Amino acid sequence: MSSRRYIRAGSIFALLAMCTACATAPRIAEYREARTPTVASVDPDGPTIRDGRAHFREVFCGLAQASGAAPSTDADCADLLWRLADEPAIASPAAGGTASVRASPAVAEPLRFVLVTGAFDDCYADEGLPFREAASALSAKGYDVHTVRLSGRSSAAFDAEALDSALLPMIAAEGRRIVLIGYSKGAVDILEMLGAHPELVPRVAAVVSIAGPVFGTPLASLARPFYDGLLAHAMAGRCSPGDGGVIDSLVPEVRRRWFETHALPTEVRFYSLVALPRWEVMSRALKASWRVLARDSRLNDGQIRAQDALIPGSTLLGFVDTDHWGIALHIERVLPHIAARADPRPFPQLELLEAVFLTVRADLPP
Repeated sequence: MSSRRYIRAGSIFALLAMCTACATAPRIAEYREARTPTVASVDPDGPTIRDGRAHFREVFCGLAQASGAAPSTDADCADLLWRLADEPAIASPAAGGTASVRASPAVAEPLRFVLVTGAFDDCYADEGLPFREAASALSAKGYDVHTVRLSGRSSAAFDAEALDSALLPMIAAEGRRIVLIGYSKGAVDILEMLGAHPELVPRVAAVVSIAGPVFGTPLASLARPFYDGLLAHAMAGRCSPGDGGVIDSLVPEVRRRWFETHALPTEVRFYSLVALPRWEVMSRALKASWRVLARDSRLNDGQIRAQDALIPGSTLLGFVDTDHWGIALHIERVLPHIAARADPRPFPQLELLEAVFLTVRADLPP
């Protein structure tokens, strides 16, 4: 690697180091007093966010308390799922909440849940698979769960074609409807695939974005020298470079241009789940990037601003008290130093994923 690239990459580290003093750590009261940010839509008259937080809280809390992941004294799982100031009152049990969440899947599960990996996930072997252990446990419980691993260093357009190829045999084999669940950049790749392959839309019942940079992230513009330098060099022996377009696909201007030229299919239901970590549960490496993003929005997960993680017209499921990695990965197992947290307890990913499954299944028309 040339000395010029080292210098450019080093400038990013210098910027992040300087910004450790740019913003104070997030406060619990600050999150609880916050309101849902306005989605970063390109059309102010476009579809509005549908609020599904109260029902999702009831489902998730029922699962978490039943498993012991949340104490019975935590009435609404407030230590795991933020209740922002504008969240409506909890749904009544008759709406299909806590009383029904302990039921196992139907014998003939009507949906196939497909998890789609994010940026650089293939660089960390099995630990890069989102919800790896949760997906296995839910498969054993009777859910139809699959994972599609895409090229973690490739562009959204490249991965959209790979996702299309992976889905075709699933769709051809059976008539089940597909629920696509994209973690991080996986959400962007899903949207890109739907735009490029409208023929698949009738078979896709829903799309769930989990910490997805739907409208990109300002960090992408800053990260280009870092990626061209140190990161690409470090990843060289860990995973394929693909087409090398991962960072460019996440630049905010690129994502906004995509929405300007593509309309989301109205026959597909969309859902958004956002991460908002307390300082104690934030990975060491994400604290500096959280502060960089906090200059524009203190509601961020260390990689993505909350307003950029909302799909226009989607149902908002909730704001989870964990960081961008902790919501779906156990990356601290392979990066124990940079991913260490002051509070090392892992977020209950199993209960979170099953709550997503149950909420979406109950919400979709038969």
